[in-house]
Amino acid sequence: MLDTNVVLDWLIFRDARVQKLVSAIEAGAIALLTRADCRDELLRVLDYPQVQRHPQARAQALDIYDRCFEIVDLPARPAILPRCRDADDQKFLELARDAQAHWLITKDRALLELAWRMQQACAVEVLDPAQASARLGPLYNAPVLAPGSPHA
Repeated sequence: MLDTNVVLDWLIFRDARVQKLVSAIEAGAIALLTRADCRDELLRVLDYPQVQRHPQARAQALDIYDRCFEIVDLPARPAILPRCRDADDQKFLELARDAQAHWLITKDRALLELAWRMQQACAVEVLDPAQASARLGPLYNAPVLAPGSPHA
């Protein structure tokens, strides 16, 4: 699972720190799940001024998101979750628990602070992109393309 900030790093800002994750997603090694309210949050964030500075990426972002993420509506599982101090982020904890996700990948400090408690509550690891990339090992290292190459 990816929270909205990591999705933005991937789809809008093209942040190199998430490239290994993107390579794993493209290879089908990471399955992405979302809920309607998580997708709605992305829609709201796509209207933020800092995102509107990237019109080409912004125009494609929702299409890519819809192709890569499966929207699920899962019944709540019995594990009692820790409360996130940012109520808007609680939905990511719930989705991770209900989908029995292995990882919730986030840069959000409020979610990262709950890593140990989420591991104890429902065996979900809350990781930042660097930690998740390290777990993937060398298999998904993206090739470095020379400037001007046909794929750059």
